[in-house]
Amino acid sequence: MYIKDKRVYKRTKSGKYGQKHATPDQYMERLALMNKICPPLDNRFEDFVKNLAGQCSIISSIRFFPGPHPDGHTVDSYLKEAGFALLSDGSGTMDYINRDFRLILRDCHPQNWIMDRDLIPIDIIPEVIQ
Repeated sequence: MYIKDKRVYKRTKSGKYGQKHATPDQYMERLALMNKICPPLDNRFEDFVKNLAGQCSIISSIRFFPGPHPDGHTVDSYLKEAGFALLSDGSGTMDYINRDFRLILRDCHPQNWIMDRDLIPIDIIPEVIQ
């Protein structure tokens, strides 16, 4: 991860796309979904690169937000006010669900949020409920 021109650039691990079994298409769908959930992120696909072993990575970027990370109580309160409930499905991450929106937000620990005028999710994993 690095910052340049008020954007934060992130590269997926070679051959992995944010989740154990996610495909590049699924990763790109999540980037697009994050833009719908939080337009101020301005999540962008930047590049698709291949290492010498032939494994690929996706480079993406979001706007830089200088604010601090919130605490867990702040994240929990924010999501509950938005209609989400804590989800305990054994994933091992802090996950929230909103059945009305047909949406699960995974990996919602405080380090994946920034306090700006509102809370900004910078590295959560959205999942549409089928």
